Amino acid sequence: MLGVALLAIVAGCADALGYLHFNTFAGLMTGNTVFLGLALFGHAPAGPVLYIAVIAAFCAGVVLARVALRLGAAPRPVLVLTIFILLGLNFSASRWAPAMLAFGMGAQNAATTKVSGITLNTVFLTGDLQRLMSDIVARLFPGAARARPAPRELAALALVWTSYVGGAALGAALNSRLAQPFLVPAGLLLLFLLYENIARIADC
Repeated sequence: MLGVALLAIVAGCADALGYLHFNTFAGLMTGNTVFLGLALFGHAPAGPVLYIAVIAAFCAGVVLARVALRLGAAPRPVLVLTIFILLGLNFSASRWAPAMLAFGMGAQNAATTKVSGITLNTVFLTGDLQRLMSDIVARLFPGAARARPAPRELAALALVWTSYVGGAALGAALNSRLAQPFLVPAGLLLLFLLYENIARIADC
């Protein structure tokens, strides 16, 4: 499950760096939606246009990845595009940099919803945490309507959360120590591509 951990670390790192650099989240659209509501009354770190652009870019990344997969493309080129986005952010002062980061995270999540045979999200965690808690209850109190979740599934969901926290901490550390901190998540995503044998998602 190294691939699952790597993707979650990349996403956590990107989210931390996105917040520290741009006052937005790269993958947490719930947080950006809250910021958008606050921005309408002047209570957010940035203006509403930025949050609208970031949310739209994330959605565009999801659409691009899913359309590519439906047309028969492998996930690998989508992730290579995300690597180039992360690399470019190290040298870009564009006002659209946070939107590009969100685009990359949307594409990553949509292209990798099934890793190591396990279906989950690695870029945002609310659904995964709910599923983890539901699976724990199902293990402790099995019912006739649903089979008990496999321990491997529980481990993967827990691993995503812990890896994401680690990635966010890594992002915070990199932000104060490296001039080009986005090089690290780009390198970790490249490592994922070298390590993980990912196939086109069958249910896309």
